[in-house]
Amino acid sequence: MLVVEYDAPNIYVSAGELLDQGFATPVAAEQGLAHLPDLVPDAAIDLPAVAVAPPASAETGVQETTGAGGGVDLNSAPIAAVVFAVGCAPLLVLLRRRSVLRAGAAARPVPVDDVAYDDRREVGVG
Repeated sequence: MLVVEYDAPNIYVSAGELLDQGFATPVAAEQGLAHLPDLVPDAAIDLPAVAVAPPASAETGVQETTGAGGGVDLNSAPIAAVVFAVGCAPLLVLLRRRSVLRAGAAARPVPVDDVAYDDRREVGVG
């Protein structure tokens, strides 16, 4: 079954309702046509736009939302910033660890093998 919607206020709710209506139709009530139905004249004429708003609650004055669609918008900028920050945290930890290790290695003095140098001078090598 296929649902095609144009300018639906909430595509998930209206598609769900249309699919529920379609699957609720008994098989005996379906028409089995061997051909496509005739064309409807002027079917593509644009109808005037009608604004549809959900009903407002009389007690609170707040408009009620129906079905899925309320809550957090996952495509919003704050959600993207949080995902970016969480994704960059391991990278920042690794960069900090590498800079600390390099700073510690640069601060340590390089050991000089004085004994071997003195032994070579006494023997006359070098």
